[in-house]
Amino acid sequence: MKSSKFSFLFIALFFVTLLHAGNYNFTIEWQKSYGGSDAEGGYHNLAQRTKDGGFIVGGWSASGISGDKSEVQRGDADYWVIKTDSLGNKQWDKSVGSLDGDVLSVIRQATDGGYFLGGETSAGISGDKTSANFSRVMGVKDVWIVKLNSAHTIQWQKDIGGSEEEDLYDMWPTYDGGVILAIASDSDSSGNKTTHSHGIDDYWIVKLDSTGAIQWEKDYGGGASDAIEAIRQTSDSGFIVLGESNSDSSGDKITHKIGNYDLWILKLNKNGNIEWQKTIGGDKFEFADNIQQTKDGGYIIAGISKSGISGNKTEPNIGVEDGWLVKLDSFGNIQWQHTVGTDNLDAWTDVQLTNDNGYIVGGYSWSVTLSSDSLSRPDYWLLKFDNLGNIKWQKTFGGNSVDEVTSFFQVSDSEYIVKGISGSGISGDKTVASHGDEDFWMFKLKVTGGDSLVTIVKEQNREEIKISPNPFRESTNFYFEENSKAKRLQLLDVNGKEIENINIANQSSYELQRNQLSKGLYFYVITDNKGMIVNRGKIIGQ
Repeated sequence: MKSSKFSFLFIALFFVTLLHAGNYNFTIEWQKSYGGSDAEGGYHNLAQRTKDGGFIVGGWSASGISGDKSEVQRGDADYWVIKTDSLGNKQWDKSVGSLDGDVLSVIRQATDGGYFLGGETSAGISGDKTSANFSRVMGVKDVWIVKLNSAHTIQWQKDIGGSEEEDLYDMWPTYDGGVILAIASDSDSSGNKTTHSHGIDDYWIVKLDSTGAIQWEKDYGGGASDAIEAIRQTSDSGFIVLGESNSDSSGDKITHKIGNYDLWILKLNKNGNIEWQKTIGGDKFEFADNIQQTKDGGYIIAGISKSGISGNKTEPNIGVEDGWLVKLDSFGNIQWQHTVGTDNLDAWTDVQLTNDNGYIVGGYSWSVTLSSDSLSRPDYWLLKFDNLGNIKWQKTFGGNSVDEVTSFFQVSDSEYIVKGISGSGISGDKTVASHGDEDFWMFKLKVTGGDSLVTIVKEQNREEIKISPNPFRESTNFYFEENSKAKRLQLLDVNGKEIENINIANQSSYELQRNQLSKGLYFYVITDNKGMIVNRGKIIGQ
């Protein structure tokens, strides 16, 4: 994405979209808070649109019968799922648990209309759990998969683990009616794990058929720590796997690490054999969140980065940690990447495809907070990108306490479902009361406007432009080619609002003063005398 160490340039394109994102309107059409009298919690992968147009949401719950929770508590915490109609009204809820603590990590609707519930438990046979724990030490967790039928009764369940600890990070329904599991494993061959661990933690992939029987399971790892995060079935019936690795070349890993932790991506065939693998990162830490296959056969990754320009990361870091969006081709080669953040701590939790071949990314931010007290508390943070990684819009949502978005997806061209965990009462954007300490907060968001101001232009005779320094403190210089066609320099903030529009005709260079610009990311667009873009990119004020 850059042509020299001084410039940060987008890939040359024939068609480019110039966006004025600040003109979008955001309307919460409805919102719901689901919870009991105690605490509810969860991670990403805990909300999905169902085949009937409604939604399945959930997490773990420490509440008894109270609020929206209609069934008794089994143990310290239970799996808890809520089925709603298209307006978020509860149709039914279901608690599944042992007499210990059970943490629901993932919900997926099965191909037969039922539901896969997946998480972890350290319990033996008790409550709803009919199988023993494989761990040799009391309190160490196994993965527990529960299959509900369409009438939300337990159809089958499966305990999966070895002698040490296993954690489920993702699972995905497969074309044959089964499910593929992405597990972080610390076990050698034991329990129903037949392969030894390569290092401290490994990727452990387990394929179940529609009855819960194990069809195959394989361990992947290097000599150090490898932490799996996400899995998806691909269009060729294989699988794409995403996680982080601290391993050098060893075991299954064929490349050395770049920083402390890198992204490690595996492409598997339908039997779990590695077709290719990639290590992506900078000189510090990269952490993975989710991966999706794109319509062109490639992949989009949402992650978190603490690295500056180093390794195969081509953009500087902005704050403590930033969001990192990376587009790969079908062989895992980087096509483009985009770093987004503030001067504080920002985290992304998921990425989803949108109808216009773009992406919606979400997480939470400690910088632009809606909290009414003096403490910095995170809010929901959503960003919409086009298919080239340019921000179309972004928006924060929250109340007066901690609000962390965990799941989101598009339901129409202009509407999105957003779900997370909220400790806020009625305040800010939250108009529904909390039932307990923390609840699930879900709303339907409608985004209008903006697109009416989109101008499609051709990028022809694109010129290379050097920018130095970048990032900059007091000023930065744009250096143009000899006989440059550049006539105007437009500077935009991250919302697409124009900050400056400067005549640069017949100049070999231009010095942009920092002046009143605040710290952060800015986009520049350079056009010729016909309004055609000859270069665009981003600069960062420190």
